[in-house]
Amino acid sequence: MGAWDVTAFGNDDASDMVLDLLEHSNPREYLTQILAHAKETGYLEAPQGSQIVAAAAMVAAAKNKESISVPGNAASWIDANESVLRPLAATALSAISRVRGENSELRELWQESDEFPAWIADLDRISAALL
Repeated sequence: MGAWDVTAFGNDDASDMVLDLLEHSNPREYLTQILAHAKETGYLEAPQGSQIVAAAAMVAAAKNKESISVPGNAASWIDANESVLRPLAATALSAISRVRGENSELRELWQESDEFPAWIADLDRISAALL
């Protein structure tokens, strides 16, 4: 079984997205693609939801480093790419709302667990940092 944690980077899908982002030649385009999954109609699958949350947390960390903890390999990357990340804040905030909404598998999975309040609290922390 893979990693499964209430934090933005606490699962395999999110970790894979971060690694891909750090290696991508056009990080803004890549993040925009990840966040665009939130605009799709219909059911949002858990892997996409996890990637969206991690992408939003990367953007949030660029705006408010003190409130968002990122993996060690991402911290210096965020510092070097703040100008790419900060303009995506409104899109990231909207994407977080979509993941926490009713038509989201990730929400359903966390809602079935005792850690649902902690997951919501993490989304709230990310959302506040994006404002």
